[in-house]
Amino acid sequence: MGLEPGTTAYLFRHSSISRMLMRGLHTKLVADLHDTSEQMIRQHYGKFIVEHSDEIARTALLHDEPVANVSGR
Repeated sequence: MGLEPGTTAYLFRHSSISRMLMRGLHTKLVADLHDTSEQMIRQHYGKFIVEHSDEIARTALLHDEPVANVSGR
């Protein structure tokens, strides 16, 4: 199974950033994971933050399982 002609590494990066934002990850984390700035994320991917903000907020409000402590404390 091969890739479509014209598929580039940039396409995978774009897909990764978009999916993370649609799942509600913080822009700082997404930027750090992709070696870019929060400003670039907001400029180029702002629609993914705005379009899904209601869904992200609803999910956060209805999620009743404890969240893992990511600080390591």
